[in-house]
Amino acid sequence: IREVESVAKRVNVDLYQPSDEPLLAPAGGVDQKDSGSFFGKMRSHAGNLLKGLKDTSSKMMHSVAGYYKGQLDISYVTSRILVMPYPHEGFEAAVKNSVNDVRDFLDAKHRDNYKILNLAEKLYDSEKFHGRVSHCGWPAKRAPWLGSLVAVCKNIDSWLESDETRNSVIVVHCQDGKGTSATVVAAYLIYCGLFSSPEAALRYFADRRFPAGYRGIVRPSQRRCVDCVAQLFASPPLVPHSRSMTVKQITFTTIPIFNLNKRAANLS
Repeated sequence: IREVESVAKRVNVDLYQPSDEPLLAPAGGVDQKDSGSFFGKMRSHAGNLLKGLKDTSSKMMHSVAGYYKGQLDISYVTSRILVMPYPHEGFEAAVKNSVNDVRDFLDAKHRDNYKILNLAEKLYDSEKFHGRVSHCGWPAKRAPWLGSLVAVCKNIDSWLESDETRNSVIVVHCQDGKGTSATVVAAYLIYCGLFSSPEAALRYFADRRFPAGYRGIVRPSQRRCVDCVAQLFASPPLVPHSRSMTVKQITFTTIPIFNLNKRAANLS
């Protein structure tokens, strides 16, 4: 198809102009008085085929989009904290959360009372959600700085507490609505005093986000950040020090075996 389009462009032929001419030349050869040569007719019918393929593809996309419409991946962790994956546009919006569908849902359910917290590295135009988007993400599958995590918790708290009617909601999303979102939401649940245990906060998030049962949503480094927040807001608080430290020795209880580039090396 690309080669046909390329040739047509060079010879200035519109492939997508419909043609009612027969595909095959009449018996006795091709009359020069005809409007087009045999190959011209071939190009016309090829154009119709290409157009048909594009129409079919477009219909399929609308069909897929219609199938998923109304099945947004949005979870209420609490009545005022929502979690979802990254809102997409273009082709990915057909099988994932669409920006338009998410906006329509939030406008219908919470109108002017919602704010979105984007924890992903990828940014988008805040005006798609009426300017109520805070971009404060970090690399996926990595733990945030403790100061950044506390700042995000304060951001959430500031928005929720600013509404005396308590109708405001915060919508948290990372790339997939799992590890990074779980880290932030669990940390905030501890920050506001709803939980004191990291295990309980993370378990509550998993139960609300994945009712069918889903564990292992956070990495050890992310879990450690939630532990630090729990210690920071414990009574009495355990404030981490800021002194520089040098690692002088590492002791392994067993001898690990590393296999890099098909070469085994023992480290003792």
